[in-house]
Amino acid sequence: MAYSAKLNRRTAVGEGTMVLVVQKPENFRFRAGQYADLSLPALPGPEGSRTFSLASSPGDPELVFATRAGSSSFKRVLAALPPDSELSLTEPMGSFLLRPDDGGVSVLIAGGMGITPFRSMIRDAEQSGSGRKLLLFYADENPRRAVFLRELQELAQEFAGKGLRIVPVLADPEGTGAEPGRLSGETLRRHIPDLKAPSFYLAGSPEMVLDLRQELSRLGADDDRVFSEEISAY
Repeated sequence: MAYSAKLNRRTAVGEGTMVLVVQKPENFRFRAGQYADLSLPALPGPEGSRTFSLASSPGDPELVFATRAGSSSFKRVLAALPPDSELSLTEPMGSFLLRPDDGGVSVLIAGGMGITPFRSMIRDAEQSGSGRKLLLFYADENPRRAVFLRELQELAQEFAGKGLRIVPVLADPEGTGAEPGRLSGETLRRHIPDLKAPSFYLAGSPEMVLDLRQELSRLGADDDRVFSEEISAY
């Protein structure tokens, strides 16, 4: 089933990232962590459709998507769309969802644009008052590239004592206080006393997901409690 929608607004966020705020079609229901295919009628054919994680929560009044700017025909058309442009969405898909039995804490590990499904999960947990404990590791190049980082840090301050903690890991932290360098298994071990206890959710490039899966296995995490979503560039 396809849903018709309109682009409400598009904003440049940070360095080289577009955030799209889209009208939420009637009866469009999804679960935090899912994705949908977004099509541009202005660009017919296979080049006019791409898959996006939903960065908004199911309870938000609008849909939010984010993507890096690029030179593909899809990105060029998307970057030039005026407000009220027609869009098309598929039904939401995917099983990258928080499980109910996460051993006390759900560890979310985002690389770059892998933050999008986690923004949905975090906002959903905050809005629903679930009481779930969330620990987010967010890796990117620098704070200007780390889309949604400031927003999520502010949410963590509101959440203080209620179960949300954020650990930014930036190659160039630029004086932000983030951990410098590359996210690794050793980074996780410094913040998580017992890696066998929690569930881990990884979202990022295929290379990052593979590397961290191997690291977690080496460090004793339960392979059956490691879930992942690959976010490919296009």
